Amino acid sequence: MGFAPSSDATAPAPAPGAWWQAHRHQIDTLLRRVGGLLFRGFDLPGPTAFADFVDQVLVRDAYVYRSTPRTEVGERVYTATEYPAARSIPMHCENSYQDTWPRWLAFYCDLPARAGGETPLADVAEVTRLLPDDLKQTFARKRVTYRRHYRDGVDLPWQTVFGTRDRGEVEAYCKSHGIA
Repeated sequence: MGFAPSSDATAPAPAPGAWWQAHRHQIDTLLRRVGGLLFRGFDLPGPTAFADFVDQVLVRDAYVYRSTPRTEVGERVYTATEYPAARSIPMHCENSYQDTWPRWLAFYCDLPARAGGETPLADVAEVTRLLPDDLKQTFARKRVTYRRHYRDGVDLPWQTVFGTRDRGEVEAYCKSHGIA
């Protein structure tokens, strides 16, 4: 579902945080109903302005235990996964390998792609509901185990994934998150 502050192209873009606060009840209602909203027409000139806006409207956690190469372009603002443009990333559950997940994800487009560049979103509960029952039973019976290997040339270095060079910190993080 899309959302724009004004249909008047000559009107100045409103301050995003103030606009959000003024429409918070409506936005919360829509988010609960449809799961995601697209906002356009706001003046957010760069990652810092985006980070400031997100800090006004959401609680942001540190991005730890990540799994793909990204560059931090602002405080807790990252590029999309840095894969070659000719590659696509299949639909996935963000941070599904973790024991806790972000309540909300916020995306910002600073430089639109010349072609393609889409970021499709899906309601995973609905996608799961549409799977055949025998397939869901097979998943439940076999269970899932995630294994990550931190080797040169494969995945990310453990120091990047955990945001530290201290093995003791990594061991404590793993222990407190049920990671063997």
